[in-house]
Amino acid sequence: MLNNIINKISAAYLSEAKNSPSLIEDMAAMEKYMAESYSGRIFIELLQNADDVNSTDIFVEVFDGNIIFANNGRPFDENDLVAISRTGASKKTRGNSIGYRGIGFKSTAYLTNEIIIYSNDEFFTFSKSKCANALQKPIDKIPTVRIPFVVDSIDSTLEEHILTLNKQGYNTIFVFTNAKMELFIEEIKDLNNGYFIFLRNIKRCQIRVSGLDKCIQVIRQNNKRHQIVSFFGSNNEEWAVIFRGSEAIALKLQNNKVVPCNSDEALFHCFLPTTEKSPYHLKINADFSTDPSRKHITLDALTQAAIDNIATLLFDILKFALKEQDVDFSQFIDIILMVGSFSTLNQRLSAKLDSLIQKSFFLELENGTRQSIQKCKKLPDIFENSEKSLLRTSANIIMKQSIRTDCYQHISSIDLLIQKFSKESFTAEEISETLSEKSFVEKLSPQTYAKILSFIVSSAKHASVASKPFSSPHTIYLPTDTGVVPIGQVNDSNTKPKESIKKAISESLSPYDASLFSSIVGIDKTTIYSHESDLPRIEASQKQTKDVLSKGSMPVVAKWRSAEQQCIELEKHWGNIAVDVSRQNVGYDVESTTPSGEKRYIEVKLLNNGTVSFTITNNEYTAAHQYGDRYVICLIMQGERESKVLYIKNPLEKLSFEKRVRQWEWYCENFIGEEFLIELR
Repeated sequence: MLNNIINKISAAYLSEAKNSPSLIEDMAAMEKYMAESYSGRIFIELLQNADDVNSTDIFVEVFDGNIIFANNGRPFDENDLVAISRTGASKKTRGNSIGYRGIGFKSTAYLTNEIIIYSNDEFFTFSKSKCANALQKPIDKIPTVRIPFVVDSIDSTLEEHILTLNKQGYNTIFVFTNAKMELFIEEIKDLNNGYFIFLRNIKRCQIRVSGLDKCIQVIRQNNKRHQIVSFFGSNNEEWAVIFRGSEAIALKLQNNKVVPCNSDEALFHCFLPTTEKSPYHLKINADFSTDPSRKHITLDALTQAAIDNIATLLFDILKFALKEQDVDFSQFIDIILMVGSFSTLNQRLSAKLDSLIQKSFFLELENGTRQSIQKCKKLPDIFENSEKSLLRTSANIIMKQSIRTDCYQHISSIDLLIQKFSKESFTAEEISETLSEKSFVEKLSPQTYAKILSFIVSSAKHASVASKPFSSPHTIYLPTDTGVVPIGQVNDSNTKPKESIKKAISESLSPYDASLFSSIVGIDKTTIYSHESDLPRIEASQKQTKDVLSKGSMPVVAKWRSAEQQCIELEKHWGNIAVDVSRQNVGYDVESTTPSGEKRYIEVKLLNNGTVSFTITNNEYTAAHQYGDRYVICLIMQGERESKVLYIKNPLEKLSFEKRVRQWEWYCENFIGEEFLIELR
């Protein structure tokens, strides 16, 4: 009988305490420390112990001022009694169960000085007062959970209630007498489905505490690669859990589709949730090393090994996400690209995952070859996703070197992954060659056609600056009123470009760029361009060079003018020739030429009142890097009566930017520069 075992253990520990009086006092001090360390984690400890003894059903309530925690798992035996009484005496092995130190139950001493336990048809207790009387020591020198005693008598009402719970199937019942309710109730209020995701056995948790009536029910269905964990109760939801040993990843599901979880759900778990934030919008579980409270992960060798295993598991999920599954994993790429926390732990995990992707992630191309993601070619950012899709599926030269179309159909965000990890891009020559494919040109909208021309011209200019040759295709097709024809035929009076094409080209190319393109393909600029005049030429000898930063009297600008136009007015005030090129996607909004012939490239940002940060796109970042001191960010902070204008020369050198993943852009929240005021009317 269990009573005989309790009496044997009690006698042995009492004898030990009498022979080593200082030891029992040290235990009391240690128990107090552990109870304080585990503050707010008492329910978690009871929950994990219940799962470890194969409980499927737990019940928590307040009864006559006592907290009752009941489970239907395996009843107490001698090993359990020794483990719960002695610190570090648990027989659990790391990785095979949630707890392994055997100290978690000591935290419950925070609630009470007396714990009554019913199990295996017997009552026994851990009681400070009983222990103090037996050892003739002050109660504050005695631990609660150390020496078990058989219960001599128990309140009849409480006994009847416990036996009723036992008849309902609860094999082990803990009673925390005259308990401190406030902290425990606060902990119960925070209980959510995340506590149960990585447990193995518990299917139902019923809580009735101080007006709080909560029931969480869990159904676990095992599939080939993952487990579907469904929750029913106050918050119905589903998660896909992918296990590998003690490591696991949980991905939130909506309509059988993986979606990012909320930031407050994205946590590291050591079977039960810690307070450590996951770098990605998903849950991560492993047998991490933690501090005594199990709230915080300790980055030791065991944790580092677990992090590396988690990175490998995420990498494997990425690979099978590209294939058809019974669950839609198409958003998994978006999730692993949305890094939301940058702790040392998370940096190690994201760096390991990135390394695996760079070295070992291959994609199948349309031409039948497999290519490392580092060598998959990127399309320029000036193209929208729909335009990139058209280029990949309809332009032969692009299609053959792109990954398989069905991959894009399954995971549309694969481009974001290529954008991050690829080191290769389609060349300007390859992009320009798409206009040599008549069938492709026939599918283009005027705006996309003009955008390709703009990219060709921009690349030609850059090649000229770098003293590199730029070769255009032998034939460029142009949509005309009579069909798509070689662009050289538009000089024929009977062959004219469509007005929509001409308008789009005129909106996308500056007069100078239109002249440059015309010279490349050998046609008259006015054939395809609506503007009547080219950029005016300014001889340095005709005007005195003016310092761009000299203040003088400021211009008066109409309040309704755009930010770009306000910048242009300021540039003109200084005697510069400024042109709005914001629609050309060249990485800046205004191209300004000083009287001495110096060109500057100005990106204009309009900030609202109270705005303390701004972003630049990857295209703008590239232009800033290319032009250095000639690249300027113009911040316009518009008020009711005047605009404050801040010029920041060579921003990459002067400012600090942080890379954030939406689509790539560069983020800055601290900026200084040359300041001007413009009166508004």
